[in-house]
Amino acid sequence: MVSQRLAQWFHLTSIAGAHGFSDGFNYLLIPVLPLIMKELDLTILQTGMIVSAAGLSQFMMLMPASILSDYLGNRRTVLAVGLMVASLSFLGISAVGKYYQLILILAFLVGLGNCTFHPTATALVSEGFTSRPGFFMGIYSLGGNIGSAAMPALIGALAISFGWRIGLRIVAAPAIILVVM
Repeated sequence: MVSQRLAQWFHLTSIAGAHGFSDGFNYLLIPVLPLIMKELDLTILQTGMIVSAAGLSQFMMLMPASILSDYLGNRRTVLAVGLMVASLSFLGISAVGKYYQLILILAFLVGLGNCTFHPTATALVSEGFTSRPGFFMGIYSLGGNIGSAAMPALIGALAISFGWRIGLRIVAAPAIILVVM
């Protein structure tokens, strides 16, 4: 009984932690856009397109990813693959140098990976935690809110200390570790 509860809490905190990364990833580039703009000598429009590429892919692929998750039935795998794609794409953005078009493609892949999260994770929480759904959904939602609030501040501090590229690597690496767990 105790081991079952521990496993359930580990499952919930893993999903809530992943939710923090997923929601935080939506805001990760915003604080460092001026640094990217300056380093790559981009216009304001080009710089805005980096964030727009991620938003566009999330918009385009949310419903197909939701349907795929239901069709495959293995929500944990869909969730893990999506978070891995987003995390690896951020690592790619940090490594590609001054290749703007490649950064746009990787930003699109960030959104593509991130679009798998909400429908899949919400289904996992609602199916796995039926005894007190409001409480457990609150824990899950709290993870997303923490990520949304903390990630922009974290990347800003890391960018000031180490540069935006190393900051992206430092932020994306724990998400990959979480996926592997």
